Amino acid sequence: MTDDMVSPSGVRVLLMEDNPSDAELTKIRLRRANPTLSYEFFHTELLSDALAFLHTSSVDVILLDLSLPDADGEESVNALQDAFSHIPIIIVSGSRENAWSQKIVQLGIQGYIEKNRVDGELLGNAIRYAIERKKSERVLLASKAENEQLLASISYVLIEVGEHDRIIRWNTTAERIFALTASEMLGKPFCESDIPWDWERIYQGSLLCREHGKPIHLHNVWFHRKNESSGSFDVTLNPIHEQAKEIGGFLLLANDVSELRNLEVQLSLARKMESIGQLSAGIAHEINTPVQFVRDNLQFMRDSFVDLQKVLDIYARMVQTMPRDAFDPQLLQAMDTALAVSDLAYITEEIPKAMQQSLDGIDRVGNIVGAMKVFSHPGTAEKKLIDLNHAIESTVMIARNEWKYVADMVLHLDPTLPPIPCFPGELNQVLLNLLVNAAHAIEAVVGKAGEAKGTITVSTHMQEDWVEIRIADTGTGIPEEAGHKIFDPFFTTKDVGKGTGQGLAIAHDVIVKKHGGRLTFETAIGQGTTFIIQVPYPLESQVEGHDEPTQLVCGQRT
Repeated sequence: MTDDMVSPSGVRVLLMEDNPSDAELTKIRLRRANPTLSYEFFHTELLSDALAFLHTSSVDVILLDLSLPDADGEESVNALQDAFSHIPIIIVSGSRENAWSQKIVQLGIQGYIEKNRVDGELLGNAIRYAIERKKSERVLLASKAENEQLLASISYVLIEVGEHDRIIRWNTTAERIFALTASEMLGKPFCESDIPWDWERIYQGSLLCREHGKPIHLHNVWFHRKNESSGSFDVTLNPIHEQAKEIGGFLLLANDVSELRNLEVQLSLARKMESIGQLSAGIAHEINTPVQFVRDNLQFMRDSFVDLQKVLDIYARMVQTMPRDAFDPQLLQAMDTALAVSDLAYITEEIPKAMQQSLDGIDRVGNIVGAMKVFSHPGTAEKKLIDLNHAIESTVMIARNEWKYVADMVLHLDPTLPPIPCFPGELNQVLLNLLVNAAHAIEAVVGKAGEAKGTITVSTHMQEDWVEIRIADTGTGIPEEAGHKIFDPFFTTKDVGKGTGQGLAIAHDVIVKKHGGRLTFETAIGQGTTFIIQVPYPLESQVEGHDEPTQLVCGQRT
């Protein structure tokens, strides 16, 4: 949140929450996630107390729980909107009622966040957007002088469309985002303009706005910026009444919420990966015990069969050296029949092989279990030293089912690589995303089960004060026109249903923002792509916790 969006003293927040512990937790999260911004909090547990407070004091935003002792959610919203409609409201509640996803649009609520999804950064951004939106909506009620001042200060796209569907206002934010100047757009028919966004939803929204004479809110409307990167708008269409109740046109306010949506996706993915990690760790633990005693028993049988084979060999020699009349004829006949039926020579040759193959299979299961344990290592707030090569080997094994039918895997891992400081869980996820992408790129060339296979090559090495990981594939390559958008959220070159467009965007965020590294690529159409991860390797004195005993979370050292 930037300082020009709030008062000089910071953000004044009214917490309407009947649980004091939840209120304190919200305060802590907001302050930790936004340390440079000053928050002033006021807490009430009753709607009546909140209304009394607001009559004598001003706040920038209200965080509302839907279940207050003296009012339900809709009663609280209506009471606040009737008397204090200029204050933005964000619902922060434990309720999961699906009906509220529609009500927030109808009632003009600025946001809705479930308590179990509250994140300081996410909530801080939601507060910023809520304050900015309310400031924008004041344009409709302001005098001409105030109008111009507000127009100059808002960061929303603002487009005013007149009675005859002509654009009569086009602000500087619209010029900056779309690279279309006001002189180009003013006077143009709105529905014939070349604005790069989801025209179907915008057109339907404008029809509803004019038909009903009420504000229409549209969430997650896609658009393209002047550099062709994609984003997401929250759009409000407000009717403009010219005479009496006749609607002459509408004012469109579009707020770029791409960062907020991307943060929500990342938060959801992080929680999903945390759940998958916990599940994987539990499965690994449960598998490990039966696998161990199956291995012990197989090893016992293999070793015992060696001794048993010695006894059988001695018996065979005794039978061959003794005269036939030394045995009971019936017993001798029974032995000959049993030997013919059992094919003893074949059994004694193949049983040791079968047991050794079983032991090899059990060892492979054990390696997969070990890889699951490494990959499912929970996220940490601080960087940890890891054995990077071991982490890569584990992730390659986890992704095996994605690449084994279409590619051969080649590993060139520098054995002299030192322990690397990083966030283990998130780095593992980046490696997994890139390996899966490489497999999909090769599959597009060779097919799902063709005789020919491509190659995925993973290498590591030190490069001055960087550790470099290269993941190369022999796939399709990245088209030149897509190269500058490849790390944009929601951008994907895969077929519909094959990818969400979030994998590379999140990978870029993890490597660049969280690790202070670089994520780049080299590509050639028809030859393949190499993604290059560079993670800074600080001097020993710069590694957190270096004065404490070293702990490798992905290697052998503890």
